[in-house]
Amino acid sequence: MQIGKPIQVEFDYIGLVSAALDKFPNAKIKREGTTDIPTRIRIPAVTDAGFKMWDLSQGARVTVVSPPSLRDAVMQEINQMLTQYQN
Repeated sequence: MQIGKPIQVEFDYIGLVSAALDKFPNAKIKREGTTDIPTRIRIPAVTDAGFKMWDLSQGARVTVVSPPSLRDAVMQEINQMLTQYQN
């Protein structure tokens, strides 16, 4: 994903972890998931807009942990989407 500015991202993932690792080959598992705890993944270099597009395509399977600015941007986008469906 080439659009946006480069950032480091950490996120929790519930789903097929190999799919996330395939999408981001430089990603590393920071914490193995269990049935109760999602897998924590860190990507040392990805673009913010590119990651946000992928994140939103994953629905509730992804929760951004850091950076806070990306977490806020994703929440803002989700709220905007919700508003569109409520009107």
